[in-house]
Amino acid sequence: MIPKRGAMKISMEAGITMGWDKYIGPNGLAIGIDHYGASAPGKDLAEEFGFTAGQVESKIRNHLTNLL
Repeated sequence: MIPKRGAMKISMEAGITMGWDKYIGPNGLAIGIDHYGASAPGKDLAEEFGFTAGQVESKIRNHLTNLL
């Protein structure tokens, strides 16, 4: 389903979201980590910062719902 405002583009990076706006546009969703300094096993960090498959899916679904 395409939202009324056009297609939704998503960027996902285990780094900063800055700069992605020009690629994803006004309806886009930038998923990233806009801070630094954490140290732990990767799996723990993914959970803490919202990078598990379930967390990413939830963010995308919520964003799409808001666009419709």
